[in-house]
Amino acid sequence: MNRTRLIIIPLFFLAFGALIIARLFSIQISQAQVFQLRAQRQQQINSNQRRGDIFGQDKDHNRFLLATTKSFLRLYVVPKNLLSASIPEVANLLTSQLSLPSDVVQERLSHKEQSYVPLKDRIAKEEKVHVRQLIAQFSDALKVEEYQDRFYPYGTLGAQAIGFVGFVDQNKTGLYGIEKFYDKELAAGNDLVLTLDINVQRSIESTLHDLMEKWKTLSGSIIVMRPRDGAILAMASEPNFDPNDYASVKDIGYFLNPITQKVFEPGSIMKPITMSAGLELGKITPDTTYVDRGVVEVGGYKIRNAGDRTFGLRTMKEVLEFSINTGAIFVEQLVGQKDFLRNFENFGLGQATGIDLPGEAVGDMTNLDSGRPVNYATASFGQGISTTPLQMLDALSAIANEGKLMRPYVLERMAGLDGSSQATLPKVRKVSIKQDTAARVVQMLTEVVDKGYDKKARVPGFVVAGKTGTSEIPSPKGGYLNETIHSFEGFAPAFDPAFILLIKLDEPLGTRFASESIAPSFSKLTQSLLQYYGKLPDRPTN
Repeated sequence: MNRTRLIIIPLFFLAFGALIIARLFSIQISQAQVFQLRAQRQQQINSNQRRGDIFGQDKDHNRFLLATTKSFLRLYVVPKNLLSASIPEVANLLTSQLSLPSDVVQERLSHKEQSYVPLKDRIAKEEKVHVRQLIAQFSDALKVEEYQDRFYPYGTLGAQAIGFVGFVDQNKTGLYGIEKFYDKELAAGNDLVLTLDINVQRSIESTLHDLMEKWKTLSGSIIVMRPRDGAILAMASEPNFDPNDYASVKDIGYFLNPITQKVFEPGSIMKPITMSAGLELGKITPDTTYVDRGVVEVGGYKIRNAGDRTFGLRTMKEVLEFSINTGAIFVEQLVGQKDFLRNFENFGLGQATGIDLPGEAVGDMTNLDSGRPVNYATASFGQGISTTPLQMLDALSAIANEGKLMRPYVLERMAGLDGSSQATLPKVRKVSIKQDTAARVVQMLTEVVDKGYDKKARVPGFVVAGKTGTSEIPSPKGGYLNETIHSFEGFAPAFDPAFILLIKLDEPLGTRFASESIAPSFSKLTQSLLQYYGKLPDRPTN
């Protein structure tokens, strides 16, 4: 008897130990993913750290919630509690009532040994009835849980500026836009109030959408800024995306902000910058004349005006009014390479603006490092060099702002959990040109709109300053493609601007020049914004 017990007792403990080891193996290896998901889930649910909200505003400083954290419902399945015979019925109901892909449903229901497999996040209001019915019918296998996630009440509105929150190494973090740039501050619970005006944002997004439909463009952008302090009032680009559903976006390039992160050859919107150099150094006046013969030979290359036009005897004012390439070259050659390059630098070209958005591109001015005369000649009218749309807008805003180049910004103020408030202070980056030089260029730009090719940009009752640009697109193989980029920069009222804006269309079809494609929409948008900001007319309407 004692001998038998001596044999049985060790065998019992050996078997019991084997069961424990098997269970540990199941937990640590076989079900590791399940428990990891549970841990992540519980961490999200139990986290006490509130991520700060992001607000836009209107002209009266009323706030509008652009990004917040809210509770959602997630439907999940416990496959090990689902009878094999029920799988086809459950799969059919999930597919038909919740619009889940049948192949995804079949795959997730097949994990027979698991106790947690997500089926659908963010259960929509209209789906809750179906979910309740399914849970009542299959209560052991189908369940719901509440979880916290980022929510963007206005969907696509301002998406590339705001960005979104996603996962990096299983940790939630801001991935693009404001969400990324101010991730640490938001993660600490601080609220952000942006300079973005929700009404201006809506207006430019509507304008951009209409322009792209009319001219069948691949992409486009509009940005609005306040020249006196650099506050960004709105920025929009298409193609766009919905940050509430960023996972469905197939091209992650849509997440980038083309206004700050993509470059282009600006074309003739560079001519006011070139003209500023000549005026600043006293090489020209607005009434200085030269004879345009339609073509200039520089360094063995023949450079022509757009459309092969010839204008004859013209003033510097008319160089801008009729966007004469040879006139821009005339000014550049009078200025000289050293001072021409210094002028570009004074306007911040080829440099980051310092805007509080991630991944800002700086453009490319390296063509001018060669010292080749032809490169300086083409740069005078915005070819052979590249900038971001924001750089070009900021450069022209220096002319609108009495020669002072401001740092653009999108955060107006930050509100802490302790009730503290920290405002962004406007910053002068550089004094690009003297005040009287800026005033003369502004006057010239008003005549571009009143007398030149850009008459369709005029706004009844207001003096408006502006300039179109039509640039060719460089080919990766050298030279240029047969497609163009159209742009328009302008500000109003011209001598006391409430805003400056840039419109850019990539590869529009049906017209060759921005004076046809963009100028009319600039006029309409500017008129709407002047009315919104309550600006009184500053000239007779007749």
